[in-house]
Amino acid sequence: MTPYALDDLMRPIFLISGLAVHTKNLEADSRASLFVTGEAEVDDPLQTARANLLGEVKPVPEEEAGDATATYLAAHPSAGQWAGFGDFRFYRLEVSEIYYVGGFGEMGWVGVGDYRGAS
Repeated sequence: MTPYALDDLMRPIFLISGLAVHTKNLEADSRASLFVTGEAEVDDPLQTARANLLGEVKPVPEEEAGDATATYLAAHPSAGQWAGFGDFRFYRLEVSEIYYVGGFGEMGWVGVGDYRGAS
């Protein structure tokens, strides 16, 4: 579980430490997924909307770091205290596949173009 923010292309951005185990895992194999859920339905958690975003997580290129910082800190202002630490860096999930579950019996793969165009 990690906080994230979405950039203009709906790519999740993460601020993570190079000391973290998950960062070391990503450096060894950049394939990853981000599981996102809506608010849990009290009566039936299986009715809760959720999506699994799959792709590769890579460091945000230096020339895009300013935009990533602004996007992330707009969503998570308290993270400003870590954004300047030497071992923290912004990473981004390049989404290549999306599996969506809208509730019981409502599920399927969503195209990246449809995902980026969603509101």
